[in-house]
Amino acid sequence: MCIRDSAYTTPQQPSPSRSISPHPDRPVPEGSRGSALRELYRAFDLDADGTVDASEMLLLGRARRSLGQKSPASGAWTPDRNRVLIDRMGADALGNIGQEDFVRFLDWAMSKDEEEFNGTHEQFMACAIACRSQKVEMREHMLQVMMHKNLSMAWNKWDEYAEERKNSRMLLRRGVMRLTSGRYAAAMSTWRDRAAELLRERQLLEGAWARFTHVALFAAWNGWLDLLEDDSKEKAMRALLYMMKRQLAMA
Repeated sequence: MCIRDSAYTTPQQPSPSRSISPHPDRPVPEGSRGSALRELYRAFDLDADGTVDASEMLLLGRARRSLGQKSPASGAWTPDRNRVLIDRMGADALGNIGQEDFVRFLDWAMSKDEEEFNGTHEQFMACAIACRSQKVEMREHMLQVMMHKNLSMAWNKWDEYAEERKNSRMLLRRGVMRLTSGRYAAAMSTWRDRAAELLRERQLLEGAWARFTHVALFAAWNGWLDLLEDDSKEKAMRALLYMMKRQLAMA
């Protein structure tokens, strides 16, 4: 590539806000050369924000070396060397280069020979395409990282929510079991008390019935004996004693 060596030399007295361009009064080139340089400006605007800035020029300078467009003897493209270049191109204090300053500078710096100019233009375009691809890959990588981070955060929140729901269900189940156990225990205690009360009532009723039956039978027995003759009474008493002894023997 044919670029004037003076394009990369440090200005003698750079302005703190904007360096003096070596081409302040040159007209903006027109025709095919001007169109080609404007095409380069659009290609160098890697983030398509309408301007070429210092970070984009730094990427492009490094890409030229990685693509073999510059010999190793030219050295690494550093931020300091990049700053010198963009100051010579007329960058503002923020490092942004306007299209007219860009076009004027390259029109001055690049060869006037059409064949050499076209060769340099092709190298610059290849460099811009490589940088765009790199930025796209970096953007996609950052997007994947952000998506992974967002998914990871969402998963962690869901996991925390699921664990919280699980703990809530366990606490609710334990509460229901305690409540149910308490009700069962109270019901069982009430049932036992009622069963004991019924048993006592039954025992009292059976005892009363036994006493009532015994009195009634005794009265009926005495009444029946009164109806019998003396010898018959004696026979009846003997028969009764015999039956009682027999029942006792069987028992």
